[in-house]
Amino acid sequence: MILFIAWLVFIVLAGVSALHFLWASGSTWPVKDPKQFARTVAGVDSGKASPGMGLTALVALLILAAAVLPLWVINVISLPLPEWCRLTSMWVLFAVFFLRGLSSYALPNLPRTQPFKSLDRHYFAPLCLMLAAGYLSIVLNL
Repeated sequence: MILFIAWLVFIVLAGVSALHFLWASGSTWPVKDPKQFARTVAGVDSGKASPGMGLTALVALLILAAAVLPLWVINVISLPLPEWCRLTSMWVLFAVFFLRGLSSYALPNLPRTQPFKSLDRHYFAPLCLMLAAGYLSIVLNL
């Protein structure tokens, strides 16, 4: 079961990472124009700046690292990292995804635009909470 969970976390986050790399390249998918992209994906008014390409690429790399680490933790792949990073990385990722998911419900008055706010509450936050559960499951089954 732990192998299935680690692969599932990898597949989901690799997809999310790929989407962020697409956005870092300048794409506004799934919408057509940058103003709607800012409101839908970044949750900011179109008059405010969306995260830049460099920051978006950095986020994509971090998400990709979060995807790969569970496979390393359960010895599917090998990485040149110290042993203490195994549990520490899983606990950190659990906390990051748990707090990100929880923030959408615990802090409902964050300045976010529609449709991002609705998408966040219905899709993005639950996905983060499920990923947090995946990291916790891996840690508890080691």
